[in-house]
Amino acid sequence: MMIEFEMSDLGLLSYYLGIEVEQQKSRILLRQSTYAKKILSQFKMADCNATKHPMEPKTQLHKDLEGTPVDATEYRCVIGCLRYLLHTRPDLSYPVGMASRYMERLTTMHHKVVKQILRYLKGTIHFGLTYIKGPQEISIFGYSDSDLAGDLDGRKSTSGMTFYFNESLVSWNSQKHKTVALSSCEAEFIAATTAACHALWLRSLTSELTGEKPKPPPVVAPHLIPMNSLSGAPPSGVATPADHPRGRSFRRSQQGRAPHVAHNRLLRRTTGYRRDRLPLVTGSVMHSLDSPDDLSEEGVSGEADEEVELLRGGEALVGETGSNREALEEFEREGEGIGA
Repeated sequence: MMIEFEMSDLGLLSYYLGIEVEQQKSRILLRQSTYAKKILSQFKMADCNATKHPMEPKTQLHKDLEGTPVDATEYRCVIGCLRYLLHTRPDLSYPVGMASRYMERLTTMHHKVVKQILRYLKGTIHFGLTYIKGPQEISIFGYSDSDLAGDLDGRKSTSGMTFYFNESLVSWNSQKHKTVALSSCEAEFIAATTAACHALWLRSLTSELTGEKPKPPPVVAPHLIPMNSLSGAPPSGVATPADHPRGRSFRRSQQGRAPHVAHNRLLRRTTGYRRDRLPLVTGSVMHSLDSPDDLSEEGVSGEADEEVELLRGGEALVGETGSNREALEEFEREGEGIGA
C-alpha cells in the first residue's frame, strides 16, 4: 500500500484515542491508565484513599427528593469521563450505569456514589483487557443474570451479560429493562432472551469475519427456573404443569413477542464453566493486566465449577421474528448440541 499511497509506517499500534495498546508475542493488552489518572487529577481525587469496591454492598439509589442538592455540572462531567473508560473497563459498567440514571436533581447521596467509583478507580488504574492468543478452534460463550426491581423509582430490573471469544472478553452490557418484571422468573427470562439473541449475532459476526462457523455459543443463566415448565414440555421423568404459576404472568403478557424454545442448542446444562465471569458487569471482579489469571484477591476461585447450569432444563431462548427465527431453524437442522 505504501507504493500506491503516500503513508508512513509508525510501527505497532501503541496508543489510540486514549487507549494504551501493548502488543506481546502471545497477547494484546488494552488499558486507559493515563486517562484514568487524568480523571482523578481533574476532579481532585489523585490523592484519595483507594477502595476495592466500585459501589458499597446493598447500595440503593433513588431520586432522593428530600436530599441536599449538589452541583449537577461537575457530576455530569465525571459521569461523561467515566463512560469513556468503559471501552476497557467492563467492571465499571454497572456502577457508572446506575449513577447515569440520576443526572437531573442530584443530591449528596448520588455524589457519594460517584466519589466511591473514583476511589475504586484510584486503586485499579492499571486494570484493563487482556486478549490472549487462543487455539485454532473458535469458542464463544456468555453469561447472563438479572436482579429484580433494582430501580427503586420505576421498579424495573437491571440485567447484565458478558461474552467471551475463547478466553477473551469481547462484549459486555449492563442495562435497565424496558418493561417491569412481575417476578424474578420473568426478569431472568428477559435477560436470558436478550443474551441469547446477542449470542446469535456474535456467532454470525464471527462467521463473517473468520470464514468459519462456530458452534452454537452456550450462555450461562444459572438462576433461571426450568424453561420446560413455561413451554409445556416437561423434562423426561418429571411431571411439570404446562402453565407454571411462576411463568403465568409474563407468558401471557408477552404473547405478541413470545420467545421460542429450541431444546439443547444455545443454552443448556453443562460443566466446566466458571461463575466468576458475570461479576465483570457488576464490578466485583476484574482481571488485572499484571496478573490476568489471579482472581483470588476478591475470594473467587479460578477453578472450574463441577457443574454450572445453563438455563436449567437445557433449552435455548431466541426471538421468534426476523433473523432470529432463521437462526433457530438453522439450529434445528443441525444435529449436534453443545458438548458438556
